[in-house]
Amino acid sequence: MNCKTLGAMLALSLAAAPACATSYHFMSFDAPAWGAATVIDGINNHGQAVGYYVTGLQSGPTYHAFTLQSDGSGFASIDRPGAAQTGAGGINDLGVVAGVSVDASFATTGFLLDGSGYHDIALPVGFGALGSEAVGVDTAGDVVGHYVALMPGTFQPTNHGFVGLNGVYSTLDEPGTISTESTHGVLSRVLRRVNAGSARIEARSLFSGRL
Repeated sequence: MNCKTLGAMLALSLAAAPACATSYHFMSFDAPAWGAATVIDGINNHGQAVGYYVTGLQSGPTYHAFTLQSDGSGFASIDRPGAAQTGAGGINDLGVVAGVSVDASFATTGFLLDGSGYHDIALPVGFGALGSEAVGVDTAGDVVGHYVALMPGTFQPTNHGFVGLNGVYSTLDEPGTISTESTHGVLSRVLRRVNAGSARIEARSLFSGRL
């Protein structure tokens, strides 16, 4: 093999080589207030993150939402007025937060939080929703989440995914499943089989797509 052939092979191998992998900086963060857990659930393209932290394990856990910059600065707690618990699941590039509040009776209400205040997720009455949670929102204000309703003819609660496009809400359930949850913009389906009167989880998978 001559030098010219070797040089050509080297050039071809370099051209075919994949680009260098993107490097990431990992950091740990704990809420300034004493808590048993701190969880970051979402981050936008400007480095604004949202999540929740838990306090009061001895007297009963309380969930608090928060916002944070990706460098660990700018921590701000979010506690919805009148709510017993508050959580945040997503934030868009405009700084709008998708989350959930829980009242004293443990009823959940999904919301969007922007500069003008809290805006409840108003699901259609026909959904039969007992509670809802918003976990993601884009810059157009379209929102994804899940709600709880009773299975027809039973008192068994089950989860359903939903998507709100231009203020119009639709149920989003994976065909062939009886329980669907949304997790930060990705939908999770749970298959259950009832045996001798007890429910057992058979399979769990993730799916995503466009409407």
